[in-house]
Amino acid sequence: NVVDGIRISDSLGIFLNNGPLTINTASSDGIDNAGYFQSFNTIDISGAGSNGINNKSTGVFVNGRFPITIDGGTATTDGISNEGQFINQADGTINVIHAADDGIETIGKVFQNDGTINITMRDGATSTQNGLSIGTGTKLGHFINTSNNSLNIYSLDLMTSRLINIAVNSVFDNSGFVSLQDSFISSNASIYSAGLVNNLLN
Repeated sequence: NVVDGIRISDSLGIFLNNGPLTINTASSDGIDNAGYFQSFNTIDISGAGSNGINNKSTGVFVNGRFPITIDGGTATTDGISNEGQFINQADGTINVIHAADDGIETIGKVFQNDGTINITMRDGATSTQNGLSIGTGTKLGHFINTSNNSLNIYSLDLMTSRLINIAVNSVFDNSGFVSLQDSFISSNASIYSAGLVNNLLN
């Protein structure tokens, strides 16, 4: 059976998290959200068989002042896959570690970071396995970074991987701080853009 840790299957569904939440080794998504999900406490997701958090096109996901930690253990496809609206508020922190594909992929409405995001990529990541992936060849993406707390991406192997990838007609708006670090001399791009990058004053 395909089992999500938590599933909000309807756009009218609401889940308010007020206590520590731990999800281990869900066979599909750690959290599958098609409704409204807001977190006021810690969320720890490890070893999900598909995505750590799958925020669907009708989904709104809001993270408040407590951290979300997603440890893919190379089993989880994307740490966060977003097709709806995802907001990391000013006091919020998101940690994504060793997702098999993208740390965060946004291919829908918008992903807005007003807080802190830390992404550690897996060993051996390729040019299609990114820290932050904005859009695909067929779907547009939009990522907004407004935070002085920062967007931090660390690659264990930048020989082939891209820390940030912006697809054709997709948009990365940055008025905050971005830190990109790699442990090897790169033969690829820290930021690879076929779309639009707006680096703005805060």
